[in-house]
Amino acid sequence: MAFPLTARYTLAASALLFSLSGGVIAQDNVGDDSTVVYRADYFAEFNPITAQDMVNRIPGVGGATGSGGGFGGGAGGGNGGR
Repeated sequence: MAFPLTARYTLAASALLFSLSGGVIAQDNVGDDSTVVYRADYFAEFNPITAQDMVNRIPGVGGATGSGGGFGGGAGGGNGGR
């Protein structure tokens, strides 16, 4: 069973694009200048109790950690709603 000509071109184009996509997706190495260090005095004014309290105060990180704590929103007593 032979493939139609358009299917061959589509397959060849797809293979070419996938083989070249690795260079597009790769990121450049970022230098040491991208590291931000937060010293203890930065957190002192917030009176953190746990390490999670400190993480929540780092700009751009607190909401990304999913710090809902405890059980999920659907967790109940385990008795099936008695």
